[in-house]
Amino acid sequence: MPCPFFIAMFNIETVANAVLPVVGWRQNIDSSGVQLTELTTSESKLYFQGVHPLITIENLDSIAPKHSGFDFTAWLKNKTRDSIIKALTTWQEDKQEEYSARSLVENNVVYDGAGKLSDTEPNEGKFAGFEFNVSKDKGLITLIDRISLHFTQTGDYTVYLYHSSRTTPVNQITLTYTTANQVQWFTLNWELPYHSITVDVGGSYYVSFKQSEAPGEAINNSLDWSVLSQGNYYGVGHWSQFLSVAPFTVDETANLWDIEKNDYDLTKSHGLNFELSVKCDYTQFMVDQRNIFRNIIYYQVGIDLLREMIHNPNSRINRGQGSVNIQRIEYEIDGDTQGRKTGLRSDFERSLKAAKITTEGLSKHCLSCQPKGNTYRSI
Repeated sequence: MPCPFFIAMFNIETVANAVLPVVGWRQNIDSSGVQLTELTTSESKLYFQGVHPLITIENLDSIAPKHSGFDFTAWLKNKTRDSIIKALTTWQEDKQEEYSARSLVENNVVYDGAGKLSDTEPNEGKFAGFEFNVSKDKGLITLIDRISLHFTQTGDYTVYLYHSSRTTPVNQITLTYTTANQVQWFTLNWELPYHSITVDVGGSYYVSFKQSEAPGEAINNSLDWSVLSQGNYYGVGHWSQFLSVAPFTVDETANLWDIEKNDYDLTKSHGLNFELSVKCDYTQFMVDQRNIFRNIIYYQVGIDLLREMIHNPNSRINRGQGSVNIQRIEYEIDGDTQGRKTGLRSDFERSLKAAKITTEGLSKHCLSCQPKGNTYRSI
């Protein structure tokens, strides 16, 4: 039997923000010219000006837009960040090609029974919804891919996502329900990480609505927990080995309520159903080991800005660029495409192969069968 391999996802925005200070920009040596107000920190001691002699603050200023209130530093930060995301995306795509992707749980519904139109819930001024207790394994993330509504009346239903570590909602969405007495599905794509910058480690998530805001009454489904766990019964309210799910109600409050007062009733669905996935998540590993990306972002940012100088969309060529041979710069980027690999693109590709992240501490469910933990090649 082949060893299962689980591809890990990651939050590219979170990783890009963490990677931004890994390589920095040197301040403009011309004190009378444009000066950077940030971006000068370099955790790796690499600076983008080292990629190529043409990459200078003066030359970049010459191709930047010029209008009232223009912020050069903000412009350069956006360009740098765009290239970082491009490099990380290449890293991700390369790994997806190298290994077959697989989720631990993918797009499974919480229950698949039919709703009983006669089994409705009166609106009694309560929060009604589901409690989610996610796996405490480092490197796993639960996703609510979709949510369904099943109510007696059409209208707008606001769904809130709370976490027990904060008083205000982590997220909320208003869904326009148009099929009274019928199930209607909506895309959510909500992440429920075990820990993140917005929620504390551990705790519980609550996805619920306020009955006082609901236009109609909820229609209940019967819950068959043995079916939910696909033949593996994990106990009352346990949807799988990675996640427990339990319906609850509690008196409405302005924000997070006293969770000790939750009333759990596994016979109720409160008009809700969920399509869930559980995946391996590299985000924190990549943030912690962000220095391994230093060379791929170093070359990617340099290549992208050199190409922008060549095309020079703002049509202002400064003294340095006036004597530049465009074909020569393209050769220095792409190298000899007919012979031995050279150029900055080749340097980038070598850096791509060299970058590795160590997954020591990753959930055992996400590791391959190698006996010593996993080191995965970078993308």
